[in-house]
Amino acid sequence: MTETNLFNYKAQNYTDTSRKAYQKKEFKLKGLREEVYNFLKIEPQTNHQIAEALDMTLQSVCGRCRELQLMDLVEDSGMRRKTSFGGTAIVWATKEKR
Repeated sequence: MTETNLFNYKAQNYTDTSRKAYQKKEFKLKGLREEVYNFLKIEPQTNHQIAEALDMTLQSVCGRCRELQLMDLVEDSGMRRKTSFGGTAIVWATKEKR
């Protein structure tokens, strides 16, 4: 099994202000991204389930899942689960789980 590099995701906007802001948050974001990834390695989950289990905001989880998706580490499993709001949500899975 190869080691996954969770730390090479770059900010989307390359303006000087965006780069500076990203550099200030980079360490924290990498830690949260790794936490979400490791949690998804256990079992596929929705953003809501991840946020609740890891005591993170939904917005933070959505951002970390999108980063992981762009890094080709997680994907839409094709499954959907009900949310507490009555809608349905994507169930994210790591590529190695599928």
